[in-house]
Amino acid sequence: MAGRVTEHAHAAVAAADWLFIPVKLSKADLDATAQFLDVVQSDMARRDDFSGGLLLNQLQEGTCDRIRCAGAIRLLGLPGF
Repeated sequence: MAGRVTEHAHAAVAAADWLFIPVKLSKADLDATAQFLDVVQSDMARRDDFSGGLLLNQLQEGTCDRIRCAGAIRLLGLPGF
C-alpha cells in the first residue's frame, strides 16, 4: 500500500458506520485527504450502509477559499461541516 494510508486506516473504515474527516486547507493535508478518500471509496464500494463527511477546519468564514472548498464538497455529494 502506498503512502501513509495504513492497514489501520482500512480497518477503521471497515468498522465505521460513519466517517468524519478533518481537513485543513494546505497542499499537504489536501493531498493526504485525497489519498485517504481513494481508500474510503474502494472500501465503501463493498458496503451500502456507509456515510461520511468532511470537516473544513482553520478556514475563515466568507473567504474565497472556504466558499470554493464548500462548493467542491457539495459537488462530491458529501456533507461539509
